[in-house]
Amino acid sequence: MNNRVFGEVKFNMGWETSLSLVIFGLGYKITVSADSFYENDLITEAQENAYSDFLRNRDEWIKRTEEALLNYDGNAEKKYKPALLKIDRDGTMAMLFDDTENVEDGIAICLTPKMEAIPVDAYL
Repeated sequence: MNNRVFGEVKFNMGWETSLSLVIFGLGYKITVSADSFYENDLITEAQENAYSDFLRNRDEWIKRTEEALLNYDGNAEKKYKPALLKIDRDGTMAMLFDDTENVEDGIAICLTPKMEAIPVDAYL
């Protein structure tokens, strides 16, 4: 399916596309997931608005994400790798990071409605 904001998306427990971004000076290709319970559920206007804002203000979102990561763990630059930008049906966004030292762990940087860093297990 082609969405006016997300572009070409595929359904996989939500509508997914990919995004290239730079965190701590390193380039990554991550998955962007617009949550959806069923394949016939379209991407919501709130999800489109949230992703559009993220794309428009990408540099600021990345800067704030890096700051939140470093406040959570001073070694975050080497320890966490971005994996997913998750956008809930109501437009709430979080970026999920894999822990390179422990595959069982990870961290979620909640971007909206309130910027905070929490263990990925607590977020999901």
